[in-house]
Amino acid sequence: MLKEEVRNHWEKETCGTRYGSAENRRLYFDEMSAARYTLEPYIQAFADFPAGTGRSVLEIGVGAGADFLNWCIHAEHATGVDLTQAAIDLTRERLILNSVPPSGYSLLVADAEDLPFDDGVFDVVYSWGALHHTPDTERSVAEAFRVLRPGGTIKVDGLSRAVLDRSLSIPQIRPSPGASSCVTQRADWSASGKPWYQGLPTSRDRRAITPSRLLWHLSVHTARAQRSAPRGAQ
Repeated sequence: MLKEEVRNHWEKETCGTRYGSAENRRLYFDEMSAARYTLEPYIQAFADFPAGTGRSVLEIGVGAGADFLNWCIHAEHATGVDLTQAAIDLTRERLILNSVPPSGYSLLVADAEDLPFDDGVFDVVYSWGALHHTPDTERSVAEAFRVLRPGGTIKVDGLSRAVLDRSLSIPQIRPSPGASSCVTQRADWSASGKPWYQGLPTSRDRRAITPSRLLWHLSVHTARAQRSAPRGAQ
């Protein structure tokens, strides 16, 4: 089964761990963070971690926890999920080493295609470099919108244009009138006078998988509740 192959791959090597080598565990995690934000310097601008202040944040695909630590620093409460136990264990270790209060976060193994949360429970839903690894990426995007509160913000990286078009054509997850959105590398790019996601430029800094499958970033600030189909009906 494809999903089990994906799970097994990341259980063996959590994303980013190849960049850490120090025996001291705190330094080991610091090395991974330094490499992440050096190799992908646009992550911090896209995520805008301080914007999570006082809000409930969900990160889908925590990996080794570099971004999740930043969400925990700012958010009222941060929830992190990953398909693998290895990622959850590493992220928890990172938070403990950084003295993050356990009351400020929750971590659990979960499938992005079937999130174990009620509708509309998070102010921010964030995922960097994770959803394109799951077999049914469109369903994972729909799930991300499903758990988003009215007026919430969703930030997702790594979607191919084909997946983006298919996902955003689903009525249940199409942003309501008045929503602001962008599909690009940087979170502050916006489109005016165009359909809300069509015709927007691809990120110049992201590598093309094939000429027809560029990776895109999606950032949407919703205007009101996203009405989703009942679970299991999508």
